[in-house]
Amino acid sequence: MTGYKVVTDALRKEAPKWDDFTRAVVPVKHAVEDASLGVFAFFCGNPVVLALDINAALHQTAYEGYRSFMASVLNGALDEFMQIGDTLVKIAGKYDAAEDIVELDLDSVWDAKQN
Repeated sequence: MTGYKVVTDALRKEAPKWDDFTRAVVPVKHAVEDASLGVFAFFCGNPVVLALDINAALHQTAYEGYRSFMASVLNGALDEFMQIGDTLVKIAGKYDAAEDIVELDLDSVWDAKQN
């Protein structure tokens, strides 16, 4: 192609980075999924009495809500990171295919020597 070329190598080089991100997220996702804590983990009262104060239950509920939210975010990251890598490779292929079909010759449209 004359004077115009999409650098698809950069797209292909970027794709494996997202696969690395996916591999890095997997152990974090498993750790977060396994990090549930019972209400006794938040008990700060007298262990002899073993009476749960209401704050322990509230703290456990808040913790579990956040833990659950982070687990869902990490699950989404796994799916999206894989999709991003695959999409970059597909985009590069589409650009290459389009360049094989379409040729742009600006000299045939505009002759700078005329002016």
